[in-house]
Amino acid sequence: YDSRGRGLLRNPTVSGLMPLMSSIATEEQARQLVERIGDPAQFGTETPLPSTSAASPSFNPVRYWSGPAWPVTNWLVVRGLRERSSSLAEVLALHTLDMIAEGAERDRARRLAAGVLELNSYGDEFTMPSKKQYAHAWLWDSAIVALSWPLVSEKGEPYREQEGDPRFWEYYHPRTAEPLGAPLMSWTASLYLELASMLNSSH
Repeated sequence: YDSRGRGLLRNPTVSGLMPLMSSIATEEQARQLVERIGDPAQFGTETPLPSTSAASPSFNPVRYWSGPAWPVTNWLVVRGLRERSSSLAEVLALHTLDMIAEGAERDRARRLAAGVLELNSYGDEFTMPSKKQYAHAWLWDSAIVALSWPLVSEKGEPYREQEGDPRFWEYYHPRTAEPLGAPLMSWTASLYLELASMLNSSH
């Protein structure tokens, strides 16, 4: 909503895809949303999903929420697509894993993701996530990380980058998958683990 102009902003963003979750969208609305996700001119970019539709005049692939693809919004849309039994759920999950892994082999990326969680946590004990504090200190960051700690079977070494390793960035270019924003984000590492586990459980 534009407070100054006093009107709704009709800009198509990834937020508009969230009604796929929890049966919010009707069947027809969900069908239209799934079409938009698969449309290369809208949200089906080479590295999906752009935070603002590629068809929008406001689309900017490197400007924060104006176009970059975010692992966190992709994960939410994957959940919505799974609830709708859409085959696009697995496609989007795989695209997101590839985007985060930056060419690294999947098992290595999984180990490194657990290392990022360890790197960004305070305290020496290997405990349940509710007892951990995280370097980024955002509530949503810690909440998302809480989902994935149970997927880490044993305390690992904190992340130490080697050449060619993924750096678990904040967001990515929706056409080239170029890493953007801040590296070593707890929630990006956490969502890598979550999406990898989700795919394993569905096979």
